[in-house]
Amino acid sequence: KASFLFLTQGKVDLMMDNINSYTRKKLSDRSPAQLFSFLYGDDTAGKLNSHLIEANEINLTPELLK
Repeated sequence: KASFLFLTQGKVDLMMDNINSYTRKKLSDRSPAQLFSFLYGDDTAGKLNSHLIEANEINLTPELLK
């Protein structure tokens, strides 16, 4: 069993920002975050507390949440 009690909203937001900033071939080498901002605007992304992480700073390891 895994416990998620250590997660805060800030940690979940950080995790999702890193996941959604990773580019995908199916999205023409864009990230979901870039596509969302293109379709709905940076203001909407900001209101949803979504932030683009630079490619060289994306962390998809468990250490991100420590």
